Amino acid sequence: MTLAARIKMARQRANLTLDRLGEAVGTSRHHLIRLEKGEHKPKPDMARRIAEATGVPIELLQDEDDEESDRAMREAFDLFVALMERVQQHKETA
Repeated sequence: MTLAARIKMARQRANLTLDRLGEAVGTSRHHLIRLEKGEHKPKPDMARRIAEATGVPIELLQDEDDEESDRAMREAFDLFVALMERVQQHKETA
């Protein structure tokens, strides 16, 4: 999974529109579209702000190019999403 795909997935999992995420991280919708298409890579500070706004660990939004790291990132993201879903379910039943 590419960095661009992880950024888009994080935004979608957080139920944020491009406009809302842009407001939260201090950038434009257009810039986020370019990040999600892989036309640009976020600078470390921007990646940190996106991670904070979407609630994902920063490690998921760092650029990793090799296949082994990519597989590990996918697995970590899936585990994180599953954990967040369980937390949400717990909140709903409490």
